[in-house]
Amino acid sequence: MEIIKPNLSEYQKRILFSSARFTITEASTKAGKTYSHIMWLYGKAHEHQSAINHNYWWVAPVYNQAKRLLRNQIIFMVKMFMLVCLMKHQEQDQKLGML
Repeated sequence: MEIIKPNLSEYQKRILFSSARFTITEASTKAGKTYSHIMWLYGKAHEHQSAINHNYWWVAPVYNQAKRLLRNQIIFMVKMFMLVCLMKHQEQDQKLGML
């Protein structure tokens, strides 16, 4: 399955693609921290075949926050996967109808 990368703002790119070993992100709510950082982490986990059997951590201030985030992201990813499958199925139907 192809992963469509999100469009990132300049400040997100500077944080995510910094050459520094560690970065700290401090921003207001709804600034895109969670979304951009999850996409970055997901990308790192799937970047190379050598990434298999490695651990990737998402750290949050409290357990419930990390749990809620994980649940919401899994639900979102499943919905997107189902949408992609539906679109591919419809595309196949259209091709068959043209024969």
